Amino acid sequence: MVKDFDVWFFYRDEKPVLSYRRRGVEDFGPSKFGRHPQANAKYEGRMVDVLMRSDPSFARGGPERCIQNYLSCSRTKTAKLLSQKAVIGLYPEHVFGKVLWPVV
Repeated sequence: MVKDFDVWFFYRDEKPVLSYRRRGVEDFGPSKFGRHPQANAKYEGRMVDVLMRSDPSFARGGPERCIQNYLSCSRTKTAKLLSQKAVIGLYPEHVFGKVLWPVV
């Protein structure tokens, strides 16, 4: 069963945005995936965790290379955990729906 979805924003700025990591939870309304039975009653659909990560190293290369370098180096706990999951591009448009990780 799918509990929720995680959407990560990787900022390629030279200076960290807000903080190096930030998290929020959003509800985008009714979902074909239904509601998680343990979700807070205020959520209509499947919860979406929105996470942001900023690092100066993201300024080097395009989105694919940025994500692949970050996950293959696995220097942080976040990178290690994310490298165990599939990563699908959402933005920019040329990576939408593309498998960015694992590299095939």
